Amino acid sequence: MTRSCSHPSRKRLAPYKHPRHSNQRTLTQLHFALDSSVLKTCSLCSLSYTKGAPDDETLHRSHCGRVQRGMEWGKDEEREALKASVHEVAATLKLRDGTKGRIVCFPATVGGKIGTKLAHLLDTINLALASPPLTESTLKSSKAYLFLLLHHQILTEKRSWAALSRSVSPPPWLSPPLK
Repeated sequence: MTRSCSHPSRKRLAPYKHPRHSNQRTLTQLHFALDSSVLKTCSLCSLSYTKGAPDDETLHRSHCGRVQRGMEWGKDEEREALKASVHEVAATLKLRDGTKGRIVCFPATVGGKIGTKLAHLLDTINLALASPPLTESTLKSSKAYLFLLLHHQILTEKRSWAALSRSVSPPPWLSPPLK
């Protein structure tokens, strides 16, 4: 007579699976090294990102490419400028290094190609500053100013800098100046 070691109330366990054979995706473990920083700041675009983190590195490559390429302002934008209420603030400016350009201004809520370019520009700025996007009400009360550099002495220009302005009224608690 042979005896069985199994007890009727015990359940049979599933066989052990080695972690390499599981269906989980491979994860990268990041760690702090006190002698060197994992945070890197790019000298081309000034964006700080985590070195070794695939998502951060992909985001940096995309952002750095946009910053280096700049943004073209060509014939299509000039044609659309009349409909989009774009006006020239300064026609011919010369910087200290001899570079020539001009300043244009338009409502921050403009649509079309110019609005799309402004949206891409604001996304790039938000990423660089790690700030949230501007609200619709802020954009409605703002104007965009772009400094356009003349590019290779042809009709294509590149955006050099941008500013968003909004009129600000004095707070109600501020009393008028005494006369």
